[in-house]
Amino acid sequence: DSYQELFDFAPHGYLVLNVDGVIEDANLTAAQLLGFQRLTLQGRPLLLHVLTSDRRTLLVMGGSQGAAGINVLAAGAAPRLAEIGLQVIHLAGDRDAAVVQ
Repeated sequence: DSYQELFDFAPHGYLVLNVDGVIEDANLTAAQLLGFQRLTLQGRPLLLHVLTSDRRTLLVMGGSQGAAGINVLAAGAAPRLAEIGLQVIHLAGDRDAAVVQ
């Protein structure tokens, strides 16, 4: 359908959210900007992708060669950290990018 193509290939990022702020759909540009596959974004709260000044922030520096364990631990803890209201900035090298996402 032509409207779906306009959404999918728009040069600006667009998200469709439900009333709880959970992503129901994303166009290709939004997925690229957020660094995720489109299907991976579906069902994720938008708040996980937006930093706000009123929430505590944890910075994880897992970009070194010996940081694989740190990256796995932090990625596994991310859902629980989000539940308690902590936002996470997780830096990792190319080798661990899939783990961090």
